[in-house]
Amino acid sequence: MAEIRMAVIGVGRMGLTHAENLAHRVRGAWLVAVTTSREERAAEARLRCGEVAVYPTLEALLAAERLDAVVIASSTSAHADNVERCAAAGWHIFCEKPLTRYGHDLRVEVIGEEGAVQVGRFRHTPVRLLDRRGVHHDMARTTPERLGEAFVTELRAFVDCVVRDIEPPVTGHDSRATVAVGIAATRSMHEGRAVNMTELMT
Repeated sequence: MAEIRMAVIGVGRMGLTHAENLAHRVRGAWLVAVTTSREERAAEARLRCGEVAVYPTLEALLAAERLDAVVIASSTSAHADNVERCAAAGWHIFCEKPLTRYGHDLRVEVIGEEGAVQVGRFRHTPVRLLDRRGVHHDMARTTPERLGEAFVTELRAFVDCVVRDIEPPVTGHDSRATVAVGIAATRSMHEGRAVNMTELMT
């Protein structure tokens, strides 16, 4: 399998996870660079990934490296701009979610005589039980522990698509359709009417 030259933009917790996976667990990927302006993050990236070039900014990376693909794991507020700039450079892009700060929150609460069950976006666990003895929830493992193999698998699939020059199973159209459903639901709530998806998908 041919190797593709890759960089990780942003090496916070998720960026370091992706960088380490690319360096050691994803066949066909050659991690050549990361970006960070923090020296301790640069040192951690080199420790976990071996010798990689470290650039303080995306601008420096764009000027210095010829890449095939990037993983964007920068701060959420920078994702959209980073995607546009990397696309303009002709690089294949794997963007850590979310693409922007907008999202639709889903919460459910069931209340009964003896207490309540809440399901939603809590910091450490998706389900809480409230009763006369207090608030109870499972001890949640951290994201890398729960999803470590999924992170490797998604990068392997991405690299395979780049190497074989094939479209990924989840396309930009799928992402756009998902966002459109959220927009339609919000519009329906505000306008008090059914919103036909053709209004948004033209």
